[in-house]
Amino acid sequence: MRKVQKPPVCIDGETIFLWVYSGTAENERLWRQVSDYIEMMYDTAYLERVYIAGDGGGWIKAGCAVLEKSRFVLDKYHMMKYVSSSVTHLMDSADDAKGEIWEALNGAKKKELKKVYQKILNVTEHGRKREEVKGALKYFLNNWAGIRIRAEEAGGVWKCCAEGQVSHVLSDRLSSRPMGWVTLGCDQMAKLRAHKWNDGKAIDILKYQKRRKEKAEARKEQEGLIKELRKRQNGWAYAEQIRGSIPGLEQRGMKWMREIIGGALA
Repeated sequence: MRKVQKPPVCIDGETIFLWVYSGTAENERLWRQVSDYIEMMYDTAYLERVYIAGDGGGWIKAGCAVLEKSRFVLDKYHMMKYVSSSVTHLMDSADDAKGEIWEALNGAKKKELKKVYQKILNVTEHGRKREEVKGALKYFLNNWAGIRIRAEEAGGVWKCCAEGQVSHVLSDRLSSRPMGWVTLGCDQMAKLRAHKWNDGKAIDILKYQKRRKEKAEARKEQEGLIKELRKRQNGWAYAEQIRGSIPGLEQRGMKWMREIIGGALA
C-alpha cells in the first residue's frame, strides 16, 4: 500500500484512537473513524489488505464488517500467553509440548492441535490446571479463522502493539497506582493521553476549547433570541384574538382599550 502522507508520531509510528466507547453503535463509530483515517492517510487504490490484530474480542472482530478488505488475525502475544499456560505443569516435557503446539498453530493444523492437547490432558490431573488447558484449546478453536490467516497469508504485516499502548498510554496514568475514575473523567483523560501520544500540542487543546466555548455562547444567544421571538409571536396572536373578540372595539369610547391592545402588539 502506498503511503501518501506521514501520520502523527506515536508509539512505533502508530496512531491512537482512544476514548470511552460503550455499546454496538459506539464501537461502530470507532471503526468508522479508523476507516476515515485510512482514507485520509493512504491511497486506497493501492490497498490490498487491512489486518486487524487482537485477542479475538467481539468488538475487535466487528471492525471487519466496517473496514473494507480487512481480516482479523489473532495476535501473537495472546497466542504465546495461552501456549505457555498450557505447558507450565509439564516440567521437562514443557518445551517439547510447546513446540508441537506452535507447529500445529503455525501450520493451521486443527486436527494436530487437538491431538497435542489431548496428550497434554492425558497427563494433567483434574482440577484448575486441567480446566486451564481446556480453556486454552477452546480459545484457539474459537479464533481459528484468525489463526488460519497467519498460515495462509504468511507475508502479511501483523504487527500489534496494543498491549504496549495500554501500558504506556493508559495504565501509566490511570491505573499504575491505586486510583478511582468515573466514566467522564476516564474518558477525558484517555482523550488527553491519546492527544499527547499522537504528537498533539497543548495549544491545540486550548484553541479547541476556545472555539467550542464561542460556539456554545453563540448557540445560547441564538436560542435566547428564538425564545423571545416565540414569546412575542404568542403575545401578538393573543392580542389579535382579543381584538377580534371585543364587540365595538372601533367605537370612539373604546380608545383606551385599543391603546392597551396596541401596546401588547408593540
